[in-house]
Amino acid sequence: MKCCSLLWDFFGPSWVSSVQSASISYWLIAAIGEDAAAAVEAAGYGDRCILFPKPANESSETAIPGRGKRHRHHHRGAATSATSTTGTSTSRSDHSAYRWLSAAWKGATWGKVAAVTALVDLGFDVVHSDVDVSWFRDPLPLFLSLGETRGPTPAAAGAPGPTAVFSTDLLTTTNKATDGADSGLERSCIPSYSLNTGVYWVRGSETGSRLMNGWMAVKAAGYTGDDQQGLNLLVRGDVEGVVVGCLPVSSFSHTYAFATTELHKVRQHPLYEVHWVWAGKSLESKRQCMRDARVYDDPPEYYRPSRIMTFELEHVELPPGYNTWPASRTADMVTFSLAALSAQLQQAYWALALAAALNRTLVLPKASEERRWFGCRGGWFRCYCAKTWFATSACRITSERDTVFPFTCPLSHVFRARLLSGGDLRVADPLLGDIRPGGGWRVAESGDPRVEG
Repeated sequence: MKCCSLLWDFFGPSWVSSVQSASISYWLIAAIGEDAAAAVEAAGYGDRCILFPKPANESSETAIPGRGKRHRHHHRGAATSATSTTGTSTSRSDHSAYRWLSAAWKGATWGKVAAVTALVDLGFDVVHSDVDVSWFRDPLPLFLSLGETRGPTPAAAGAPGPTAVFSTDLLTTTNKATDGADSGLERSCIPSYSLNTGVYWVRGSETGSRLMNGWMAVKAAGYTGDDQQGLNLLVRGDVEGVVVGCLPVSSFSHTYAFATTELHKVRQHPLYEVHWVWAGKSLESKRQCMRDARVYDDPPEYYRPSRIMTFELEHVELPPGYNTWPASRTADMVTFSLAALSAQLQQAYWALALAAALNRTLVLPKASEERRWFGCRGGWFRCYCAKTWFATSACRITSERDTVFPFTCPLSHVFRARLLSGGDLRVADPLLGDIRPGGGWRVAESGDPRVEG
């Protein structure tokens, strides 16, 4: 797991809760820097924490394989460790510098590679997980089984199994439905696919060490990208004798595959984890997706707001055959989806205004089966087109066709989650031409049935 103190505050307790719920007993936290280690220890997990120095480009310290020191307690360890690397020690007051593709963010990504390299060099098999991952079952039995898999290429067929298996940024899987059984490695894994470094397993072997040190050598050679870009550059080149495999996105998922497509249900594959990427631009967007899945570790008072209100949404019906419209009708689908979402937002604006006027906590509506406590029928916002930074085809990302419309909208498809979580409603007065703050209110995004009035 990787996180700075900011990311630990956001995701750390939820990550720990998920690995414990999944009965994963071999977990450790690799803290990159003293501040991150202090945050982990303050949360009560010092006996599970290994301290590694910050990356050399962020500190005078140098990340030396094998030199990580255990924080507070010594572990004898098992043959396999699940490591959640906890990134660099960005302070809370300076966390604005820690953003996607920033120098601090890139440095943190390479810090986790250095941590895993040190463990692999010591002979440990490592299951690596980022901090913004939720685990649903123990992957180790599957990884050990996949480690015996023989691939179709001559190099893979002659190897004793893959040295490492990685999650991916794929949007679908070519693995067939399995009625709940594991589907094995991704059948269509090719070098042009983007491996994702959020979750992976690597052998504590000579070939594993060669892979990890080769990965670190990309950075040492002056590469300026992040760890994931460096890995994909490496595997598309040549690491002699090293075989890697891809994990199916239906079982090792991201937010799009999990929440939009529900690919694990479509393919009837077991769900091992969700990496909460593809979930909007902000940490608050990720957090809300986790809340929707009931895997975010909120304090009890979050579900005890006073003076609540909610509302029902009316939805438009899909045009005939909408789910089978071809890519040539993408523009028509986008036009319809924007109109449908606008109609829902108009209803929400009235609810927001009423909540501000009455000084009540507005609980955004959820799917009807989760809202029986409220006696509501309408349900949460429905989306009729995927929202992404990529171009869509038939309102889906690239060529996947597993997504069925409408799907339940992630919050980031509808609102700006960071602004919404602040509860600062600003009203534009068309007569005065100004923007003035509204009354005191907050939004409880979850819609959890435990909310009390």
